Amino acid sequence: AREQAALRRVAELVARGAALAEVFDAIADEASRLLGGVVTDLFRFDDGLATIVAARSPVSVGVSTPIDEDTAIGRLRRAGGPLRLSTMAGTARADEARELGIEVVVGVPVIVEGQVWGALISSTPGDPLPADTENQLAEFAELAAAAIANAENKAKLRASRARVVATADEARQRLQCTTAPSSGSSRRCSR
Repeated sequence: AREQAALRRVAELVARGAALAEVFDAIADEASRLLGGVVTDLFRFDDGLATIVAARSPVSVGVSTPIDEDTAIGRLRRAGGPLRLSTMAGTARADEARELGIEVVVGVPVIVEGQVWGALISSTPGDPLPADTENQLAEFAELAAAAIANAENKAKLRASRARVVATADEARQRLQCTTAPSSGSSRRCSR
Protein backbone atom coordinates (compact mmCIF):
# COMPACT_ATOMS: atom_id res chain seq x y z
CA ALA A 1 0.00 0.00 0.00
CA ARG A 2 2.89 2.38 0.81
CA GLU A 3 4.47 1.69 -2.57
CA GLN A 4 1.22 2.28 -4.45
CA ALA A 5 0.61 5.53 -2.56
CA ALA A 6 4.14 6.75 -3.36
CA LEU A 7 3.77 5.86 -7.03
CA ARG A 8 0.35 7.52 -7.16
CA ARG A 9 1.74 10.79 -5.76
CA VAL A 10 4.42 10.89 -8.45
CA ALA A 11 2.00 9.76 -11.19
CA GLU A 12 -0.32 12.63 -10.30
CA LEU A 13 2.52 15.11 -10.86
CA VAL A 14 3.31 13.49 -14.21
CA ALA A 15 -0.35 13.50 -15.24
CA ARG A 16 -0.83 17.18 -14.50
CA GLY A 17 2.35 18.07 -16.38
CA ALA A 18 4.33 19.38 -13.41
CA ALA A 19 7.78 20.81 -14.11
CA LEU A 20 10.44 18.14 -14.57
CA ALA A 21 12.42 19.39 -11.56
CA GLU A 22 9.35 18.91 -9.36
CA VAL A 23 8.72 15.41 -10.73
CA PHE A 24 12.39 14.44 -10.38
CA ASP A 25 12.49 15.70 -6.80
CA ALA A 26 9.34 13.75 -5.93
CA ILE A 27 10.79 10.59 -7.49
CA ALA A 28 14.00 10.80 -5.44
CA ASP A 29 12.05 11.64 -2.29
CA GLU A 30 9.37 8.95 -2.63
CA ALA A 31 11.82 6.22 -3.68
CA SER A 32 14.15 7.05 -0.79
CA ARG A 33 11.30 7.10 1.72
CA LEU A 34 9.88 3.82 0.39
CA LEU A 35 13.29 2.17 0.83
CA GLY A 36 13.70 3.38 4.40
CA GLY A 37 15.44 6.71 3.81
CA VAL A 38 18.42 5.40 1.84
CA VAL A 39 20.45 7.62 -0.47
CA THR A 40 18.60 7.86 -3.79
CA ASP A 41 19.75 9.93 -6.74
CA LEU A 42 18.36 10.50 -10.22
CA PHE A 43 21.06 10.98 -12.86
CA ARG A 44 20.94 12.37 -16.41
CA PHE A 45 23.50 10.98 -18.86
CA ASP A 46 24.84 13.48 -21.39
CA ASP A 47 28.15 13.94 -23.20
CA GLY A 48 29.97 11.29 -21.16
CA LEU A 49 28.79 12.77 -17.85
CA ALA A 50 26.27 11.65 -15.25
CA THR A 51 24.65 14.72 -13.69
CA ILE A 52 22.48 14.54 -10.59
CA VAL A 53 19.06 16.04 -11.35
CA ALA A 54 17.43 15.03 -8.04
CA ALA A 55 19.06 13.83 -4.84
CA ARG A 56 18.35 12.39 -1.45
CA SER A 57 22.03 12.23 -0.61
CA PRO A 58 24.90 14.38 0.61
CA VAL A 59 25.77 15.17 -3.04
CA SER A 60 24.10 18.25 -4.53
CA VAL A 61 21.88 18.51 -7.56
CA GLY A 62 23.89 19.62 -10.58
CA VAL A 63 27.06 17.75 -9.65
CA SER A 64 28.46 15.85 -12.64
CA THR A 65 30.85 12.94 -12.78
CA PRO A 66 32.46 11.28 -15.80
CA ILE A 67 30.85 8.00 -16.81
CA ASP A 68 33.77 5.59 -16.57
CA GLU A 69 33.03 2.09 -17.88
CA ASP A 70 34.06 0.44 -14.61
CA THR A 71 31.94 2.51 -12.23
CA ALA A 72 28.48 1.51 -11.04
CA ILE A 73 26.96 4.18 -13.30
CA GLY A 74 29.07 3.09 -16.27
CA ARG A 75 28.11 -0.54 -15.79
CA LEU A 76 24.43 0.34 -15.50
CA ARG A 77 24.53 2.51 -18.61
CA ARG A 78 26.31 -0.17 -20.62
CA ALA A 79 23.95 -2.94 -19.45
CA GLY A 80 20.83 -0.86 -20.07
CA GLY A 81 19.11 -2.83 -17.31
CA PRO A 82 19.00 -3.13 -13.52
CA LEU A 83 22.26 -3.31 -11.60
CA ARG A 84 22.99 -4.56 -8.08
CA LEU A 85 26.45 -4.33 -6.52
CA SER A 86 26.87 -5.76 -3.04
CA THR A 87 30.25 -4.03 -2.84
CA MET A 88 31.98 -1.23 -4.66
CA ALA A 89 35.33 -2.97 -4.21
CA GLY A 90 36.93 -3.61 -7.57
CA THR A 91 35.14 -0.77 -9.33
CA ALA A 92 36.72 2.46 -10.49
CA ARG A 93 36.44 5.14 -7.82
CA ALA A 94 35.67 2.61 -5.04
CA ASP A 95 37.57 4.78 -2.52
CA GLU A 96 35.61 7.87 -3.54
CA ALA A 97 32.34 5.93 -3.19
CA ARG A 98 33.34 4.70 0.27
CA GLU A 99 34.12 8.29 1.33
CA LEU A 100 30.56 9.22 0.31
CA GLY A 101 29.17 6.29 2.31
CA ILE A 102 28.36 4.18 -0.74
CA GLU A 103 29.08 0.46 -0.66
CA VAL A 104 25.88 -1.31 -1.77
CA VAL A 105 24.27 0.01 -4.97
CA VAL A 106 21.01 -0.84 -6.72
CA GLY A 107 20.10 1.08 -9.84
CA VAL A 108 17.83 1.00 -12.85
CA PRO A 109 18.06 2.88 -16.13
CA VAL A 110 15.61 5.59 -17.12
CA ILE A 111 14.77 4.75 -20.72
CA VAL A 112 13.13 7.41 -22.88
CA GLU A 113 12.03 6.47 -26.40
CA GLY A 114 14.29 3.41 -26.44
CA GLN A 115 17.43 5.26 -25.27
CA VAL A 116 19.07 5.21 -21.84
CA TRP A 117 18.46 8.78 -20.65
CA GLY A 118 19.82 8.33 -17.13
CA ALA A 119 19.50 6.22 -14.01
CA LEU A 120 17.76 6.04 -10.65
CA ILE A 121 20.21 4.72 -8.07
CA SER A 122 19.85 3.88 -4.37
CA SER A 123 22.81 3.10 -2.15
CA THR A 124 23.77 2.30 1.42
CA PRO A 125 27.03 2.21 3.36
CA GLY A 126 26.81 -1.57 3.62
CA ASP A 127 23.32 -2.64 4.57
CA PRO A 128 21.73 -4.83 1.90
CA LEU A 129 18.78 -3.38 0.06
CA PRO A 130 15.59 -5.48 -0.19
CA ALA A 131 15.37 -8.06 -2.98
CA ASP A 132 12.58 -6.15 -4.75
CA THR A 133 14.44 -2.81 -4.82
CA GLU A 134 15.08 -3.07 -8.57
CA ASN A 135 11.35 -3.49 -9.24
CA GLN A 136 10.42 -0.59 -6.98
CA LEU A 137 12.99 1.71 -8.56
CA ALA A 138 11.94 0.58 -12.05
CA GLU A 139 8.39 1.81 -11.45
CA PHE A 140 9.69 5.24 -10.44
CA ALA A 141 12.07 5.23 -13.44
CA GLU A 142 9.10 4.57 -15.74
CA LEU A 143 7.31 7.60 -14.29
CA ALA A 144 10.44 9.71 -14.84
CA ALA A 145 10.58 8.48 -18.44
CA ALA A 146 6.92 9.37 -18.97
CA ALA A 147 7.46 12.88 -17.56
CA ILE A 148 10.54 13.40 -19.75
CA ALA A 149 8.77 12.14 -22.89
CA ASN A 150 5.77 14.37 -22.12
CA ALA A 151 8.01 17.41 -21.67
CA GLU A 152 9.93 16.67 -24.87
CA ASN A 153 6.71 16.16 -26.82
CA LYS A 154 5.28 19.43 -25.47
CA ALA A 155 8.45 21.24 -26.53
CA LYS A 156 8.26 19.69 -30.00
CA LEU A 157 4.59 20.64 -30.25
CA ARG A 158 5.33 24.25 -29.24
CA ALA A 159 8.14 24.43 -31.80
CA SER A 160 5.88 22.95 -34.47
CA ARG A 161 3.12 25.42 -33.67
CA ALA A 162 5.59 28.29 -33.83
CA ARG A 163 6.75 27.11 -37.28
CA VAL A 164 3.13 26.86 -38.49
CA VAL A 165 2.35 30.37 -37.22
CA ALA A 166 5.54 31.78 -38.78
CA THR A 167 4.77 30.09 -42.12
CA ALA A 168 1.19 31.41 -42.04
CA ASP A 169 2.44 34.92 -41.27
CA GLU A 170 4.92 34.76 -44.16
CA ALA A 171 2.21 33.52 -46.53
CA ARG A 172 -0.18 36.26 -45.41
CA GLN A 173 2.52 38.92 -45.92
CA ARG A 174 3.30 37.58 -49.41
CA LEU A 175 -0.39 37.60 -50.27
CA GLN A 176 -0.79 41.15 -48.96
CA CYS A 177 2.24 42.27 -50.96
CA THR A 178 0.92 40.79 -54.19
CA THR A 179 -2.47 42.42 -53.71
CA ALA A 180 -1.27 45.71 -52.20
CA PRO A 181 -0.40 47.59 -55.44
CA SER A 182 -3.82 47.02 -56.94
CA SER A 183 -5.67 47.97 -53.79
CA GLY A 184 -3.88 51.28 -53.48
CA SER A 185 -2.32 50.36 -50.14
CA SER A 186 0.81 52.23 -49.17
CA ARG A 187 2.26 49.08 -47.56
CA ARG A 188 5.86 48.46 -48.61
CA CYS A 189 6.82 44.99 -49.71
CA SER A 190 10.27 43.71 -50.40
CA ARG A 191 10.67 41.38 -53.35
